[in-house]
Amino acid sequence: MSTRGDKRGGNNSSSSSTRGATATTGRSADTATVATTMPTGTSSTSASSSSTGTTADNVVVPGKVVGSGDEYTAGEGTYIRRGVIYASVVGITRLKRAAVGDAKPVLFVESRRADAAVVPIIGSIVTARITKIQPLRAVASILCVADKPLRENYAGIIRMQDVRATEIDKVEIAKVFKPGDIVLTEVISLGDARSYYLSTAKKGLGVVSPQSS
Repeated sequence: MSTRGDKRGGNNSSSSSTRGATATTGRSADTATVATTMPTGTSSTSASSSSTGTTADNVVVPGKVVGSGDEYTAGEGTYIRRGVIYASVVGITRLKRAAVGDAKPVLFVESRRADAAVVPIIGSIVTARITKIQPLRAVASILCVADKPLRENYAGIIRMQDVRATEIDKVEIAKVFKPGDIVLTEVISLGDARSYYLSTAKKGLGVVSPQSS
């Protein structure tokens, strides 16, 4: 689960500044459901907040925290869990003003076009979705390499011995992963002709967005 912002400067003279400010305010109040990028340093209309630490107008991947449910309504390309909004697709965070004046702005993720040139290689850090649990391994679908989405479908396997670096014999795949979990993993081997071997043993890797039970 990676801002550009526009600042408008004013050159109005003192005699016209009041009129200009009033007109601008009037137009803003009448504007509804206008999609915007999220400028840096904006406290009330940006997905960047102290509660999430997420940078606005960033490329995000599934499972990435993008905002707080206290500040925004979860829109397309996102989902909300326990008051926190997460990305459900690879894309760029955007805001849309609510049609109702007092309603919270809608935070959504604009899907990003996949790059056909990107493929997983050994050492790649990839985001994957768990699709199947087996006694000795978890099967996953690789979604993106770093923050770049994949156009083709690549399968991955996380074997019991690759889940963690210690107490490997105590690993129970069904207790570590569930179908639908979003995981951050490392490609450790090209595996067989159909699947990459993935590992979550390194620090910082593992489930980043668990599937609700």
